[in-house]
Amino acid sequence: MGRWLSIAFVLTALAGCDPFLPDTGEPIIATPLGRSTPKGVIDQLMDSYTGRRIDLFEDLFPDDKSFFRFYISPRLVETGSRIVTTSEQFDTLFTYVPQGVYYYWPYEDEHRSHQRIFSAATSISISTQPVYDQRDFVYHYGPGGDTIGVEVLMLGGEILIKVPDPVTPRQELWYYIVIDRQVFYLVRDSERNWVIKKWFDFGTSAGDPS
Repeated sequence: MGRWLSIAFVLTALAGCDPFLPDTGEPIIATPLGRSTPKGVIDQLMDSYTGRRIDLFEDLFPDDKSFFRFYISPRLVETGSRIVTTSEQFDTLFTYVPQGVYYYWPYEDEHRSHQRIFSAATSISISTQPVYDQRDFVYHYGPGGDTIGVEVLMLGGEILIKVPDPVTPRQELWYYIVIDRQVFYLVRDSERNWVIKKWFDFGTSAGDPS
């Protein structure tokens, strides 16, 4: 049976899975890689999922990981989940991120969750393509007029993750990540490539079984 889950819920639910060996063979990466553009960053994020490539995922974040935050869905917080230990008041000038209190985890937790998921999954695929239209990107500028960051809005889409059933041999469990609404704040690294500094999950699904 499949389950329809938010990104944060799937990361948490599968983070504790035993590291099952993935299928043999390297998955084919369909989209061109490159962090020279904001769209290229999100393309590479999608490729890291479908290829189960932790190296592609690691490449998407600042050298100084202490500045990264993954802000979990407010809907998930409302369920009383105990997965979050840190919060902060966000007085934002962002277009797609309302002001308020947000709960987050740091890069180390995000990396650990993805590493376990990529190892546990027998396959990861994009069952419904999300939309991240470059016309909706919002650029932020410094006092001198230089670009200091960009907001990327991602809407819709689903990711299907298949993992071995630990109870029934040769059976699989299916999890659907409901992408729904995600906001990424990208900045440039020392090599002038784009990286993800903040990732907001505004999904409305909190992990109810389908």
